[in-house]
Amino acid sequence: MPEALSLALVPLVFGLTVIGPGLLLVRRRPWDPIEKATAALALSILLVGQLSFACGVLRLAPAVRILVLAACAAATCASLPAIARRVRSDAETRRALLGFAVLLVWALSLQAVVRNYSGGNLVYDWLDHYERSKFFLGEAPLFKPFSGALLPARPPLLNAFAAQVLALTRTRFACYQMTAGLLGVLAYFPILLVARLFSRARTLPGTLAIALMFQPMFVQNVSYSWTRLTAVFFVLAAVAFYVGGWRAADAGRTVFAFLCGAAAILTHYSSAPYVLFLALHFLLFVLPRRERPLRQLAGIAAAAAIVLGPWLLWSSAVYGGGATIALGFLSSGRPLPGLGANLAKAALNLRDTFVPHLFREVPRHPASEGAWGRLHDDTFLMYQGNLPLALGALGAILLAIEAARSLRRTPPGPRADTARFWCALAAFVILTGIGVQGGREPFGLAHTAQQPLVLLGVAFLVARFEGWPRWLRLLAAAGMLCDAVFGVLMHFWMQSYPIPFDAAWRGPLGLTQQDLTSMMAGWNWGEKIAGPHLFVADALGGLVWLPRCLVATLFLLAAGRLLRMAANPGPPSPE
Repeated sequence: MPEALSLALVPLVFGLTVIGPGLLLVRRRPWDPIEKATAALALSILLVGQLSFACGVLRLAPAVRILVLAACAAATCASLPAIARRVRSDAETRRALLGFAVLLVWALSLQAVVRNYSGGNLVYDWLDHYERSKFFLGEAPLFKPFSGALLPARPPLLNAFAAQVLALTRTRFACYQMTAGLLGVLAYFPILLVARLFSRARTLPGTLAIALMFQPMFVQNVSYSWTRLTAVFFVLAAVAFYVGGWRAADAGRTVFAFLCGAAAILTHYSSAPYVLFLALHFLLFVLPRRERPLRQLAGIAAAAAIVLGPWLLWSSAVYGGGATIALGFLSSGRPLPGLGANLAKAALNLRDTFVPHLFREVPRHPASEGAWGRLHDDTFLMYQGNLPLALGALGAILLAIEAARSLRRTPPGPRADTARFWCALAAFVILTGIGVQGGREPFGLAHTAQQPLVLLGVAFLVARFEGWPRWLRLLAAAGMLCDAVFGVLMHFWMQSYPIPFDAAWRGPLGLTQQDLTSMMAGWNWGEKIAGPHLFVADALGGLVWLPRCLVATLFLLAAGRLLRMAANPGPPSPE
């Protein structure tokens, strides 16, 4: 099958897979359309991922995967009339789908210009997860090490789901890259759900789409083919459904929240602090007030067992229970000997996550000294590793301003309890997420367990945006445009070049070979060539001008829309 044809099949197979199965399961739930859409996507990814996991570890015939796709396609086709009726009748659904469509085209267009992964210390993971996905297609022995660690070092949900798509298209990196990108963009829906907890403004879906287009952490993680944003999807879905179930005393939403939490852990182990916090909050503050508490606990336990059981049982049977747990803990690095050394390491990691590396002595690779390469790596590392700057250039300042405004307006009562919940969640995740990190990370850890927290903060700021005075909206818009230029456009401009073999090569605006090989970019390029691994941009060949034109057009349209919203004399009234 030609490379371009197999790549064109990926969105089709993906769409048929993620829509129908979950939607049939939640169609009768008394939830609103955005909740149903998020729940349907979550259940489809989980269900297909589990089936693909079974196909992989049991070495079932390829025909089984075709049957899975046929069942998913039948469920999707059966759901289309109901989807069409909902889109025609519900304005919020139309706005959400339009915002998602724009964000999808933007993110995939950016991904389609990437020739090499660069930026700071990104290394191994794009290739590691691709190889892990091929494991579930029977292309690797049981005890093959992936980046030096056995399979249980990373949980399997994204890899198993991607294997299903690869089995039906082509087992090439470009197909895996697009599959991971499509999964990443789906995080829009739970981020929107979280934003709706703070505001129901009419233009919220569109505002969120623009904010995510210009959000460096989000866009960079869509294009880099690993599991972080799929974990964000499940974590924020868990948080949104948990808070919704807490407010409405709805057991169904609560149980579904913990099912999403289990799926988040099955996607990335760094999701565990969020699930642990929700579990503690539920046991201490929510469960005592619920009717039939034991029944709800049994439902939550059953949901977690259904999601995590197959992986833990199989992994323990093959690799040993102790090995499975130990490899999971060691996936972030080997702890230092002694309690005192680990506490000191955690304190230093905490400092480095809040203090940008530019203000500290951090060893750098000599190849990082090119002008463009140094600027690119410094901005990338601050947007990815530094927690305040991960919110955007002005995100932490805006968050502090809005938090102060909200506290002044919040009287004692349920809303104050919710405010305490968000503050406690943030503090718990920061301390535990950084504390359990095995190794030292002098560039900061915002991109690890803190990533859902960052995007939760983005959701909060977007929800408040339209209620701000004009000067504050203009300030926020200026910050987002700065992020778009230095965190998004420059990043993908640098990644759009293959590394030339000629050391005397000069590109536009003085770009040099040294700029393109800064930090881990040279290693990534070497692995790509050695594979050889074709990226989406390589498969497009001469058509790569098309995503470039789409990026330029969407940037101008989104920037214009953002500035019009910011310059509006007064905030629009809520719907």
